[in-house]
Order: sequence, then structure tokens, then C-alpha cells
Amino acid sequence: MADNTQSSYRWDPELVETGGRHVAIALDASPHSRTALSSALVVLRKDADRLTLIMVLHHKHGLVAKALQATGLAHDNVHPLADEQDYADFLVAFKDAAGIGRPYPTANLTGDEADDAVFAGEALDAAVDSGFDAVLDVIISSKPKNALLDYAERSRANAARCPGGDECVRPGFVHDPIDLLVLGSRGRSGISSWLLGSVSASLAKLAPLPTMIAKAPLPYDVACNDGPAKWMVAMDMRPEGFPSSLRAVASLVPIIRPDDTLILLSVLSVEEAVGVSDDQYEKRPAKALFNSLPAVLADYGITARTEFQVGHPGSQICAVADAEGIDVLALGCRDSTADGMFALGSVSQHVVTHAEVPVVWISK
Repeated sequence: MADNTQSSYRWDPELVETGGRHVAIALDASPHSRTALSSALVVLRKDADRLTLIMVLHHKHGLVAKALQATGLAHDNVHPLADEQDYADFLVAFKDAAGIGRPYPTANLTGDEADDAVFAGEALDAAVDSGFDAVLDVIISSKPKNALLDYAERSRANAARCPGGDECVRPGFVHDPIDLLVLGSRGRSGISSWLLGSVSASLAKLAPLPTMIAKAPLPYDVACNDGPAKWMVAMDMRPEGFPSSLRAVASLVPIIRPDDTLILLSVLSVEEAVGVSDDQYEKRPAKALFNSLPAVLADYGITARTEFQVGHPGSQICAVADAEGIDVLALGCRDSTADGMFALGSVSQHVVTHAEVPVVWISK
């Protein structure tokens, strides 16, 4: 049943996070991972947020299942392998090749493993050099997508642990829950299942936290926080979808900078536009708050404006993002069983397929 209480149509300051967040970026040494890293920089606050780079490796890198299961980085879908290289030795070698910490005696790494380690080290150096509080973790699995979801769930449950000491890339593993997961839309070594379209939308739906899907690199000055960014939230005005849209707006409040701009977009059906749809009546309370949001956001130092478009939501969202030169697009999405306009289904799939900018899904 839709929530039609008056509180659903009031701005709640408690929706805005005031503390730092834990942002995780999944990497696999592909160009799309570089895009994800670039895109994530614009949604991070150097003075408050923590960044974890998750290096996702396919099981072909030659690890033993029983060794994996002795660590907090193990996952149920890791299959037994022929190579008897010890997992801890591999992490030591990977850490050494990545240039993290003091030198260690290295185990043998394949060419791909060495390349991945170098990429991980470069990514970590780039994040740290940019002023971010960043660390590195490693996931190894035959099903990287499932393993990544498991990683996020474990972090949210605050249950996963890695043996302490120097044998871990990050001693202590994930002690704080992940607040935002950032993904490239394509990759290699098993991450290629993150294709454009339904799989990306499915991943966003399954992840137990807000997820950003990065498709195209941001302009350098925007990514480095040296230039203004343009943000847009596409809002569902229906009673069952509007609370999620408000959460999407609130999620951006702490990270939008004084020189940035924000567009709040509402897409009307043709019937609504000409006044012959019943939807126009149930959306009136949401529209009233929608129209007042620029004034509300001004109190946070944010320059915002509203915009109405008529047509198919997915097509119009992408068209406005392109026409306005939007840098980051956010959607407040309900789950796949919901009836809201932005339920994770055709609209979200259209956006993730056709939008040429990073998309943040606020679905939890």
C-alpha cells in the first residue's frame, strides 16, 4: 500500500547524512574500472569520506579454495583449483607488486596477476595523492559479480573479517559498512557480465546499498573537484515512488559543492500534461513539495531548479541529461515488484543502457 501520510510530503532534514561515508569502487584493471574511479572522485568528500578500492580477480589466477576459505576474503562460490599456491603468499606477492607497504618476498605471479597488481597500486596511489583516505581489498572468485554482492552484504552486516597482520592487503578487512558501491559498466576477467542493460540494472537492484554505474569518464576538472559539476535527480511523483526520490535528493546534499548546480526533473505523461489523467490528482502533494525543493536546498547552499518534461520517462531522462550536460544522474528507485514509475524495470533499464553519464541508484 502506498504511503499517503502527510509526512511523506515534507522535507526531513534527518535524510541528509552529516557524517563521513564509506565508498567502495570495484576494479578489474579494465578501462571501465578507470572510468569508475574517475567518476567516484566527484561524489567523495576528501574531508570526511573513506574509500575502499576492491580489486576483483577471477579464480583463473591460480588460488586454492581451502586456502581462500581460511581467510575473511573467501566466498562460497570459489571452486577448487589445481594450483597449490598459498592464498596468503599470493596476497603478499600482490601487495608487493602493487607497491603497498614494506617489501615482501614475492611468490610467482602470472603476467595478468602482475598487471592487475600494478593497476591496483596505481589506482591506490592516485586516490591517496588526490587527498582521499583510501585502502585496498582483494576479492577472488569464479563468479566475481556474486562475490562482490556478498562482499557488500558482509560489510553491511559488519561480519566479515580477514586475519590481522601483514598477510592481508587490508588488515581487518571491512570494519565499517559500505554506503555507496561504484561499478564500471563493462570489464574483463569475469566482470564482463556487467554489460549495458538488464544485468547492470539487476546488479543495482540486488546490491544492498546505493550503487553508481559509471559508463563514461567525467571531465578531468570535475572529477578532480576543480570545476563545477551539474547534477540531476529524476523524480517519481507517485506516492509509492516519491519517498525514494527524496532519498536520492538527500543523498546528494552533502557532496554537492557551492559552484555546482542541481536539476530536479519530473516527467509527465501526455495525459497528465493535457489534464485528463487520474494520476495528476494523486501526485498533487508530491508536486507541491517538488516545487518548493529549490528553496529548501538553498538553505544547504545548493543552487537547484525544477524542470518538467512530457513523454516516456526513460527517454526524457536521458534526453535532458544530454541536453543539459549533466555530469551525474541520480534516481530514487523502488524494487522490481513496485508499481512506481521508476521501479527497477523498463525505465531504469532504459536509463542504464542509454545514459552517457554515471548513474546513481538510490534503491535501498
